[in-house]
Amino acid sequence: MIRLTTLIVDYLLVVVTAFLIIPTLGAWSHEASGAASGSITIGGTIALWIVPFVFVVVMITVAEIALMRWLWRAGGRIEKMKRVRLGDFDVEALIRQSRTNMRTVGTAPFGQATKKKKLTTQGSKA
Repeated sequence: MIRLTTLIVDYLLVVVTAFLIIPTLGAWSHEASGAASGSITIGGTIALWIVPFVFVVVMITVAEIALMRWLWRAGGRIEKMKRVRLGDFDVEALIRQSRTNMRTVGTAPFGQATKKKKLTTQGSKA
């Protein structure tokens, strides 16, 4: 239920942004830059209107993706807490997960083994 709610919120966020915020921002930027009057050249239109508009759209997209990922992860945490609270969890799966986590501690990314450094004192050689 929480994941479904998260998907609905994500969908509404994307639709509102795509059909309301970005067109309004584009119209405002077009008017404010002077591109609407037709008195600036193509280069001026690109420099004063298109590039800043694309930059803002990309920044909004990145922020929305970050928000959607945060919502998805928070929903997963809430579901986990509800399962533990209600006692609806698989003990064997939790044990397997903890064993997997213990095995992966101390390994480098992509499963490469890490090199352990020798600890030496000031008077001894390594």
